[in-house]
Amino acid sequence: MYFILILLIIVLILIKCINYKLDLKSNGKVKKYKKVLSEKTIKLFSGRNFAIGGIYADIPVTVLEYINNHNIIINKYITTMGDFVESCCKKQYKNKCKQVLIRNPENLQLQKAFNSLKLDINKLLNYPNKIDMKLRISCIPWNYGAHFDCDNGYLVQLYNKRNIGTIQSNIWKYKDYKLSLPELTKKYKNIKKNILKPGDLLYLPMTITHAISSLISKCPGPNISIACSISIHSIPSKKSNNCEMVFNKNFPQRINELTHGEE
Repeated sequence: MYFILILLIIVLILIKCINYKLDLKSNGKVKKYKKVLSEKTIKLFSGRNFAIGGIYADIPVTVLEYINNHNIIINKYITTMGDFVESCCKKQYKNKCKQVLIRNPENLQLQKAFNSLKLDINKLLNYPNKIDMKLRISCIPWNYGAHFDCDNGYLVQLYNKRNIGTIQSNIWKYKDYKLSLPELTKKYKNIKKNILKPGDLLYLPMTITHAISSLISKCPGPNISIACSISIHSIPSKKSNNCEMVFNKNFPQRINELTHGEE
């Protein structure tokens, strides 16, 4: 009798563990939408508007520097948008990359650009009160290593081009975090790549592993890539809670960065 009871408990524990791991498998489909933005919105996010002499040039910004592909902030400093963009045409270090993040702009001109972007996005998504938008202005070359998110999200390209590689995997077993897009491509044949041009949008389901690189442009000119990431806030589920557990384990430093609005 006791033997049967113990065996039953073991079976129940195994079933729970199996369901937990299956629940973390990426079963959503990545989807690309082409030309979802109006010409008006795209012009508002032209790189020249962010460069010295542009309408956003005097905006004070915090520059975040990362170890290349490692998703870890190693330095930050305050400057103006114009000076940041100008620095992107100066000597870049192979082991570092940098970007500026903006959530809620105080500058009136940039607020108008955000509002125009929101109008275009809401025509497609219809999530007016449940989205978190982050503008990302990145120096080129920009490389962000393999990672995943615990919200369903979108990435819309605004200026220049961006290459996104995605792979469906079980994040409980996946050990390739921080690998660059070329490294993932070399290791796996089933990597799917999407090149986003201004106005294109990519849907990234929760737990989908993805790595990002910006296609190289030439100076002189704004040597930057501009995109906006959009997170869809939904009611917590078993899958999202489990995802958070694995995320916290693999990216402990990013938890602090996300909490303080640095990512």
